[in-house]
Amino acid sequence: MDYQFIQPNKVLQAFIKHYWILEEREPLKEVCKPRIYPTGFTELIFHYGDKYMHIDKNNAKTLQPAFLFTGQSSEFYDISPTGKVGLIAVTFKPDAAKLFLKLPINEVENNFVALEDILGIAARNIEYELCISKSNSNRIQIIEEFLIHQLKELYTEDHKRINYSINKINQQRGLVSVKSLADYACLSTKQFNRKFTEFVGMKPKQFTQIVRFQNAIYNQQIQSVKNLTELAYKCGYYDQAHFTNEFKSYTGYAPKDFFKRCEPCSDYFS
Repeated sequence: MDYQFIQPNKVLQAFIKHYWILEEREPLKEVCKPRIYPTGFTELIFHYGDKYMHIDKNNAKTLQPAFLFTGQSSEFYDISPTGKVGLIAVTFKPDAAKLFLKLPINEVENNFVALEDILGIAARNIEYELCISKSNSNRIQIIEEFLIHQLKELYTEDHKRINYSINKINQQRGLVSVKSLADYACLSTKQFNRKFTEFVGMKPKQFTQIVRFQNAIYNQQIQSVKNLTELAYKCGYYDQAHFTNEFKSYTGYAPKDFFKRCEPCSDYFS
């Protein structure tokens, strides 16, 4: 399996974390079902190979469209390839997707939507160009031209306030109150909740909890510890039970089982 990350051009670096590409030219002999858990990001994904099956926490299965937007997630799900794997994903920074898509981002929480349902014929045109393209470098060029055009059309100054608050959340590793974030953005708590949800796709309290969860994974990534109670307190959890319940909610596993099954790697902080 070929897995690579590519940085966006300078125009888009403030809004996009990276692009990632996953390829497997031959059908997999064993079906792998990766578990996807909350990362704090939204993504635009294009399948130029066969589509993936989305399997939610209740085991309900839905075939993903070829070109889709995935919203913020506060729960886990699995994905399973249905044939040859080939996809490119755009990982938006937490507050950026709204600047590229005419879509209430919060309405796609724990869900996905076909890009065609958002953009209509324009999405079909881009999908066709991506399908006939012979290289991933050309596919990325097509995607970036589309994104830059969308950014010019949809950019709003409101983004700056929310971007400041995201930076504050990152600095504090999620350990910050909504009230202090609202004050920092010079907004009332009600205004801040509304604008944050519009841009990020979930409420600020939910988002800070996911950042704290990602920070726990990151701490284990950079320095593995056996005492998970120590890790819980270090990352701002009230107690071990709170830590365990949150991990189970986000991953389906208790922390001990999660770190046994998965190599710790924080999508958010890595």
